[in-house]
Amino acid sequence: MSIRTDLNALLLEELFQMYTDAEIRMMEKVAKRVKRGVTEIGWTEEKLGDVRQLRKEIEATMGNANRLAKAKLSKGIISAYFSGVASANKDHGIPASIMKDLKLPAHLQRLVLEANNLIDGTSIQILRHTQDVYRSVMAEANTSTLMGVDTRVEAAQRSLNMFAAKGITGFVDTVGRRWDMASYVEMAGRTLTAHAALQGHFDRQGEIGNDLVIVSSFGTTCPICAPWGGKVLSISGKTAGYSTLDQAKSAGLFHPNCKHTITAYFPEIDEPEQRHIHQRQYNPEKYDQIQEQRYNEIQIRRWKRTEAAAITPVDQKRARQKVAYWQARQRAHIQATGLKRKYGRENPNRAR
Repeated sequence: MSIRTDLNALLLEELFQMYTDAEIRMMEKVAKRVKRGVTEIGWTEEKLGDVRQLRKEIEATMGNANRLAKAKLSKGIISAYFSGVASANKDHGIPASIMKDLKLPAHLQRLVLEANNLIDGTSIQILRHTQDVYRSVMAEANTSTLMGVDTRVEAAQRSLNMFAAKGITGFVDTVGRRWDMASYVEMAGRTLTAHAALQGHFDRQGEIGNDLVIVSSFGTTCPICAPWGGKVLSISGKTAGYSTLDQAKSAGLFHPNCKHTITAYFPEIDEPEQRHIHQRQYNPEKYDQIQEQRYNEIQIRRWKRTEAAAITPVDQKRARQKVAYWQARQRAHIQATGLKRKYGRENPNRAR
């Protein structure tokens, strides 16, 4: 039985919404502080003195989100691990009751600790980045005004627009890719829970004495994982004639955000000529369509952040027009491809 890849779909959606909303609120807080008294004498000195208060507001904004994220992610990791154990049991026809006395292994506890450390580290990065941006907005506005290049409002707005375009950035995964805040937390959550589910499956297969698993296959996989779809792997590396789990991982399988899973493989039942039931033809066109959908979502969120950071009616109107443009483009793309639109990835909750 393949491990379900959507076990924690609701959890991941909640994490994404939580941090997207937090990012929007932080944009609004920064813009509100920048705008207050922007045309008055002594604005720069007053704004630089606001950094401490801004820090408190950001800490309060992130505090509740982080506590909730840690609790939900820890629970999700544990649940995923035992789902992996259950899938291995089902592969071998073992009743679910066998799981009653199982305890949390050390490597699962380490995954939970890794998740908590990741959330804490995210909070530190957010705090540092937002304060740095706030200071840079002050410096840019002051310098441009002194040089006679822009009015203070124009200079501040330009800096805020640059901030909004990038979002809360600086998050880098294990292969060096950079992420915005919400996408990074979602990616990390998906990766940790997926690894927990896989580890649960591998652990249980080892206890049962089975060494072979087959990798799931679907048409919209990424080019890195496509060669591994439907391949049989040796968990320990001791079964001759098969690629090893470590080799597959080294080649990129189960990378951050990877949705591939595994099922127990039985040579005496799953003959090589029957493996086609596990394989689906790689569909790069569909993959590209999904990537375009993700890109449109990113642009919609970008311009919603820009709207939140607007301190002039003109910039606010322009941001709204951009949001409408990318939403229309997304509608056309969805209609042309038949993909399912994911509104939650476009429209963060704007709760106050």
